[in-house]
Amino acid sequence: MRIAVQQRQAEEAENDRNLAALKNTLETAKRKQEKMTIKAPFDGVIAEAFVHVKALVTAKQSLATIISTDRTVWAKIDEENFSKVQIGQKAKVSFLGYAEELFEATVIKKLPTAEPGTQRYTAQLKVEIGDGRLLPNLTGDAAIYIDEHRDVILVPKRAIKDGTVFVVADNRVRQQRIEL
Repeated sequence: MRIAVQQRQAEEAENDRNLAALKNTLETAKRKQEKMTIKAPFDGVIAEAFVHVKALVTAKQSLATIISTDRTVWAKIDEENFSKVQIGQKAKVSFLGYAEELFEATVIKKLPTAEPGTQRYTAQLKVEIGDGRLLPNLTGDAAIYIDEHRDVILVPKRAIKDGTVFVVADNRVRQQRIEL
């Protein structure tokens, strides 16, 4: 009887070792699968797939083109005005493809560095536009409301020189002194 108990204990110990080894193998396989699973960093729709399911791929290989379902526009802003742009400010956006139609927008993000070639900064705008209308690579204009004043004439800083600006009156150009 004692031998049977020892045999049973030995079998249980062997089964426990086998179970632990199988659990370890399963966890290793799960980690490998996680490493082989690619997830997009945003929600979107696959526009074009470049590989098929279970294909072997290399590092940095393009697998698909994904179109974001987010309604975000990247606005390019010159250095002179970028410091005035703040998250939460309202904006209006127009797109060349939608003629005179204006869309409400809000600044949701500012990127901290300028593009090397243009020295323009980028702000992301969340645009109020219907599903399927904000297509990739649309171009247009954005106006971000930095400040609002009623019944005043606005002149860009770069147009002012020594407290004067050039104005056109009666089809003639003349220099006029201004008050800030």
